[in-house]
Amino acid sequence: MYIVIGGGGKVAESLAQRLLNSGHEVAIIEQSSVRADRLTTVLKGRFMVVCGNCCDASALMEAGIEHADLICAVTGQDDNNLATCEIAKALFKIPRSIARVNNPRNERIFHSLGIGAVSSTTVVAQMIEEEAMASTLKTIMSLKHGAFTIMEIEIPRSHKLETEGGCRVCDLALPPSTILIAVSHGEQFDTVNGQTTLMP
Repeated sequence: MYIVIGGGGKVAESLAQRLLNSGHEVAIIEQSSVRADRLTTVLKGRFMVVCGNCCDASALMEAGIEHADLICAVTGQDDNNLATCEIAKALFKIPRSIARVNNPRNERIFHSLGIGAVSSTTVVAQMIEEEAMASTLKTIMSLKHGAFTIMEIEIPRSHKLETEGGCRVCDLALPPSTILIAVSHGEQFDTVNGQTTLMP
């Protein structure tokens, strides 16, 4: 694929090298001549660096946008990323566009315009949440070669849970096919129903 990247910061550099390593051809548009020069020395593979504004149609044309399969706008400014993708789609009929979204509240706007949106803030927050929750999981037993797993989950301390007096099982958004078997309080085990209250 031939991919045009708008922006030449750390995200663009990392993305470009990953794409180049996968055998794609890449053109990067970067406004800062210092950053543009740096990219020419650090990247390896078939690439082009254009010093210009990725929101400018002439810079996009210099980068060969009319032959591109994909535009990725990854500057630090949501409005620049939105404008870059819209110009590429409207003027050059680029079939796919993906944008970095710095403010998660803007994701809805990008999606409504048919632009793939990736919010680094949302992604990092989800990863931290998953890591925090994963440390409370312990596999007790796997059945049917891993098709079923019995796990013990320690409910972490939470100000919200403690102030609200816990959370009822019927209010949980559990993944499909999940069944809660029992709740332990120290040495005591109780069976679970929808009205069972869970506490840290």
